Amino acid sequence: RMNTVPGVKKAIGALIQTEKYDADHPAVIEVGLDPDAQGPFGVKILQGRSYTKDSPDEVMLGYVLAQSIHKKPGDTLVMNGSKRKVVGIYRTNVSFGNSTMMFP
Repeated sequence: RMNTVPGVKKAIGALIQTEKYDADHPAVIEVGLDPDAQGPFGVKILQGRSYTKDSPDEVMLGYVLAQSIHKKPGDTLVMNGSKRKVVGIYRTNVSFGNSTMMFP
């Protein structure tokens, strides 16, 4: 339906939620986004690679978040009891996006 709004050429679905990482990061913004939809969001991979569609335990971290929690590609992290593998570090063209986590 969004594609019928005047001026809207394309619409992409994304899941947005927050989850506690630790006391210093009580509400990390998590973005569920198909890997093929990253381009329109301005995602640029700085290190590592993107997650794959079929790997629910893979995540990418915005570079600001990665620096803050001291994580890099190949590291693991645990959020809400779930172990996740960091496969990439990215930046976006929106400043708050650099402090988020993305997953498939």
